[in-house]
Amino acid sequence: MKLYNRIEFSRVAPSQEGPVDVEAFLGAGFAGVEVGFVQPYLDTWEVFSYLGRVQELRDAGLRFTVHAPLIDVNLASLNRAVRRTALTQVKECLDFARQLEASVVVVHPVMSVLALPDGPWNQDDFRPASQRMQQHLARSHELCVEALQELADYAKGLKIAVENLVYPHERYRSPQQLAGLLDDVQRSNVGATLDVGHAWCSGHDPASFVPALGRRLFHVHLHDNHGRQDEHLPLGTGTVPLPEVLQALGRSGYDGILNLECSWTAPQLAWLQEQFHMGAAGHSE
Repeated sequence: MKLYNRIEFSRVAPSQEGPVDVEAFLGAGFAGVEVGFVQPYLDTWEVFSYLGRVQELRDAGLRFTVHAPLIDVNLASLNRAVRRTALTQVKECLDFARQLEASVVVVHPVMSVLALPDGPWNQDDFRPASQRMQQHLARSHELCVEALQELADYAKGLKIAVENLVYPHERYRSPQQLAGLLDDVQRSNVGATLDVGHAWCSGHDPASFVPALGRRLFHVHLHDNHGRQDEHLPLGTGTVPLPEVLQALGRSGYDGILNLECSWTAPQLAWLQEQFHMGAAGHSE
């Protein structure tokens, strides 16, 4: 198990625009950071600034995972031009990840939409209203599988980790749906990212993803919420059953990255590792 922290520098996701305290990161036990491939959303001068800051992190000895672009990017689009653009941008992200010697690239299988309201409807199942809609969704799934296969073949030597999502229209939200997608893709370098906050918002037990995905679980995003909104709260400040998730990961023998997508304190990190190792102790018995 390795600890990473999500960092983004852009006007699209300005969560941490100030200087990064690399010494604090390393001192807290972080081995690396997850950066977004935000180049498609930036002006030219911003791209140069962004790449310079990423290089500073690399020079400091931090390792990387990369999150592929997600806003308005749809690998499963029925529109050929939209789908080809999405594939091009994710391939550019894979090239960027290779340059950083990143271990994992996180990918959303379908489009994320801005300005959707959070709430209890997150936990509804999407039910197509007509046979025509069912046909569209079936074709969209086929295109998603083909896109991930194309990316997997392009990205030999890189792990692609498909993330479970939040909203009903995003479809791949349950452990069964995500595992089924991977079954259809059938590429050894395509696995899953378990986002525990997404799972909780969409009405699923995050711990149930661990046995369902098994060795195909490549990556984990950790943060907290209250089950209605994707709040990205610090660990222990929401209602996500984090001890059960961390212990399930430990019991499974998970040896990948735990990536914090939230702010943190040293006591929270110590608690996180304690819970994980409690599960790991049960695995070794």
